[in-house]
Amino acid sequence: MNKQIVFFILLISIPIIGLFSGCDKKFDESVLDYRQQSDDFDTLVLMEQEIDYLIDTPTCAQASDCRISQFGSKPCGGPSGYKIYSITNVDMTLLQTKIDDYYDFNYYVNHLYGILSDCMVVNVPEELDCVEEECVAVTPYTTITWDTLTQLKYEIFD
Repeated sequence: MNKQIVFFILLISIPIIGLFSGCDKKFDESVLDYRQQSDDFDTLVLMEQEIDYLIDTPTCAQASDCRISQFGSKPCGGPSGYKIYSITNVDMTLLQTKIDDYYDFNYYVNHLYGILSDCMVVNVPEELDCVEEECVAVTPYTTITWDTLTQLKYEIFD
């Protein structure tokens, strides 16, 4: 009878011990990584919103009031875009600090999570102008799309 009681006690105690030992388990690492990654991307969004708030509407009296700055970091290298701003309504030192901080964090996030991109070069607008008291890019960003490559192929080989 003693063996049956011991066996019964062991049989009941093993699941109970398992229950209590599982209480201190942490979340699965992949869940934590996903949450951290999501938080990091939210931080990038907030950082860009702060930069856009500093730039506001880039008002100008003449084209010489307008400037452009590289922005962000593509995983393959180079900026992810450009920000147009006016020297008349921006603290340029603060803006450059915020843009540099964004670049550093964007670069870090890209490498930490192995982010991929299209690796296309984002061209700098060739010229800025003051149109209706606002800084604008005179020439649009130039990008090569599949359609333009296909059209170019037909023009070359026809």
